[in-house]
Amino acid sequence: TCLANNGVPISDTQYEEALRGVGAEMRHVMRTRAYLTDLSNAGGFIRAHGEVFKGIEPVLTGVQAGLTQPGMMVEIDVDAIVHDAEGKITY
Repeated sequence: TCLANNGVPISDTQYEEALRGVGAEMRHVMRTRAYLTDLSNAGGFIRAHGEVFKGIEPVLTGVQAGLTQPGMMVEIDVDAIVHDAEGKITY
């Protein structure tokens, strides 16, 4: 777990559990999208994202958005492509 600059925890175990549920691992993540309510928090989020995905370095897109749940500051989409150790994708 690491913290964005506002002290909100971003948990790598949440990503891992969600990915495991569809047969993927962190190493399969190739793109993330973050919807932030306030882009002034983007720097902290980017640092936290870098810690969670260190060594994987997926493409990151950040967008300012109005989120529907009160108090929600960020929503994150994670896309993964499942492949073997050599990078081969089996359909």
